[in-house]
Amino acid sequence: IRNLVGCIIIDPKTKYFMLISTNKQKKPWVIPKSRWYDGDDIKDIVKTTTWEEAGVLGTVRRRVGKFIERKNTTVQAYHLMYEIESNEVFDIYPQSKGRVRRW
Repeated sequence: IRNLVGCIIIDPKTKYFMLISTNKQKKPWVIPKSRWYDGDDIKDIVKTTTWEEAGVLGTVRRRVGKFIERKNTTVQAYHLMYEIESNEVFDIYPQSKGRVRRW
């Protein structure tokens, strides 16, 4: 069972949120997410994931929810969802060659 953290990036001016393409395809659109382990600092993971996958530096505002991903009756993953307010958006970032972003 995987533990995942999802990053909901919000533009403070427009209130739009950012979606990114998956690495392998230009569709479907997803939010940045990453695996976490017991003892990890979740807010650090949110910041790192947002930077690496979306090229955004921001402020983690709050946890907005959690859910369990299932396939039939088997638990596949636990997801924690965090809101991060965008402070700065960069054109070049670690995964910029493999991703497309949209507000």
